[in-house]
Amino acid sequence: MRRRVALAALAGTLWGSGVVQAGFAPAGATACADVVALRTLTIAIKPVTQSYAVGSIASVPVQVTRPAKEDPLQVGIPVPPVVSEPASGVIVGLGLHIGTVFRPAYAKTDSNGDATVKVKIPAYAPAASVNVEAYTYHVLIQVPCYTVQENGYSRKSGLFKTTK
Repeated sequence: MRRRVALAALAGTLWGSGVVQAGFAPAGATACADVVALRTLTIAIKPVTQSYAVGSIASVPVQVTRPAKEDPLQVGIPVPPVVSEPASGVIVGLGLHIGTVFRPAYAKTDSNGDATVKVKIPAYAPAASVNVEAYTYHVLIQVPCYTVQENGYSRKSGLFKTTK
């Protein structure tokens, strides 16, 4: 009886820890997927044209640098940057908030940390002031159970207007 209880306890422990579950997972799947994000990138959204017509393509230039001007671990301890260098090869995602319409787009930075994100303004978008949110990330290390990435976030209200 003790042997059965011990075997059941061992099987339950292995199943709960993910060791046995990983054996039943499809090929390429992992039992864990932790992402460690470090807020180390700064995004500067540059001024653009005052207005774009609905249905046209808006070009929004951004510049990504490191380190960030805020707490890299997001625990409330700010670290003032001493120097700033361009961040090349990072992905920049941009979202336009045009009234109740949201339009996403993305680009990749060049060797100077610059990127121009081109966003088509939908024909159904209203004539309104446009708020822009930008998120950038760069994967530093990726192994089966962990991904370490650096990221950054910025928001600009009323960057430009849309006209009908």
